[in-house]
Amino acid sequence: MAKIAIVVIPFWGHVNVTLSVGQELIARGHNVRWFLPTRLNGLVIPDGGDIVYTNTNRQSEVDELIGKLEACRSKPAFEGVKYVMEEVLVPLAEAMFDKLNDLIAMYLPDLILHDEQTYAGAFCAYQNGIPYVTTHPAPSGIFETSGLENIREWYFNCLMQLQTKLGIRSRKLLYISAELGLAFSPRDFANTENLLPQQKFVGPCTDVARTCSETFDTSLLANGNKKNILVSIGTLLSGEASNFFRLAADEFADTPYTIVVTTEPEILENWPANFIVQKRIPYSGVLKHIDVIITHGGANTVCESIANGIPLIVIPMAYDQYYVGDQVEINKIGVRLRYKRLKPGILLKACNTLLAENNEYKQNVLRFSEVYKNAGGAKKACDLIGSHFFAQNKHNFIKKENTQKTL
Repeated sequence: MAKIAIVVIPFWGHVNVTLSVGQELIARGHNVRWFLPTRLNGLVIPDGGDIVYTNTNRQSEVDELIGKLEACRSKPAFEGVKYVMEEVLVPLAEAMFDKLNDLIAMYLPDLILHDEQTYAGAFCAYQNGIPYVTTHPAPSGIFETSGLENIREWYFNCLMQLQTKLGIRSRKLLYISAELGLAFSPRDFANTENLLPQQKFVGPCTDVARTCSETFDTSLLANGNKKNILVSIGTLLSGEASNFFRLAADEFADTPYTIVVTTEPEILENWPANFIVQKRIPYSGVLKHIDVIITHGGANTVCESIANGIPLIVIPMAYDQYYVGDQVEINKIGVRLRYKRLKPGILLKACNTLLAENNEYKQNVLRFSEVYKNAGGAKKACDLIGSHFFAQNKHNFIKKENTQKTL
């Protein structure tokens, strides 16, 4: 049995994939502990695992940093990425590092899995001489930041300055593992050849259903030939959510569609009769009845949509969502729209296109659905971890000697 630490920022799109991998590691007999800087409402760790919050002594500071994410939604793509990097991710790494380093030194894991944006996890692994794996919720996380040299230079300079500030004495960039990176998407979805040899595609990890205490009456969606549309745009639109949902309500009122919306019901005073509005829904059960999904391009929603053979309308709001939206469009499994250019009629037209008989989007997403189902998911991820860092014996990992590389 090995001790494995999972270090991740408290954002659902990043946490969810680690739950499936963690559950599989626990099933193989390992001691798995999650490390988050602050609490995430509704988070339930798989049975047999435990969780440590690293920044309970700096809760207000961490919460303020995370709250800054909302400001990026009004910025153009690169400006939004720059803002998140400089105002959220780098300060968050600084706030996490000392306490996390102490906790890792006490736990002494054999291996650390860290999220691609949780830089403190990689740096603590290096400082404690522990091998580490990087998890990439969306495929964009494993590519060069941009084809533009000046953007790459800015990005790497930010990370090197962060390493130096934290007292890490290395001339190498350590923010991602040089040994193994796991991308939770099939290779076919990425459409790129720019991969480093340590980066592997394992497909979506949806083995652990999104934690949700809410129930949903799916009989409301069993309405003969009537089509059902899910609107799930995450939390980044919060400042302008009422405007978006008012547009959607006007767009789909009196249409032959049933619209399921995940948001606070109070955000609009009146919803059309064909709308079902809940703050949270049990996705795994509801998606079986959905014909089109309108989303911001979050990795979890997109993966679950494709796995269920559901065409997408993607309206990116920030960072890697732009890349995900582009891939949906390139692979013709859905339509990408620009939020700031939404006008009356555009959403409805896109839905009508995706719901037309024998349309290419539906055929393509069904093909990708089979690819997703066969990609491997959490089992493949754990097999790769085992073959790279451990020897396998009846689904248990036994640590090899001399597996850690000198950095």
